[in-house]
Amino acid sequence: MPTLPDTTHPGLARDFGLRLGEAMLAKGWRPIPSVLMREFNRVQGDAPVSIYSTRSWLQGQFLPRPRRLLALAQCLGVPPHQLMYGHFRSEEHTSELQSLRHLVCRLLLEKK
Repeated sequence: MPTLPDTTHPGLARDFGLRLGEAMLAKGWRPIPSVLMREFNRVQGDAPVSIYSTRSWLQGQFLPRPRRLLALAQCLGVPPHQLMYGHFRSEEHTSELQSLRHLVCRLLLEKK
């Protein structure tokens, strides 16, 4: 079975499908199942993917299994995490967020 149903996080598969289509456009490909199948199978010839799988990913019905996600990311030239969840935060933003978390924790502890 090449896909996972979107049962744990509603909307994750839908958002994945949108990001997948955007990554295909960024690569200069038409975001259609036949193009994705052809390009994926060109790179991952030892474990080909079906048109059904590529259609279900692009339509946001199912998520690829981890091994397929890694192959998709490699094929599209994007980090797997970005393909699955979106863009990474910048280092500066992450450190600001961590400082804010520490401040909130300290304030909560002081209230006790």
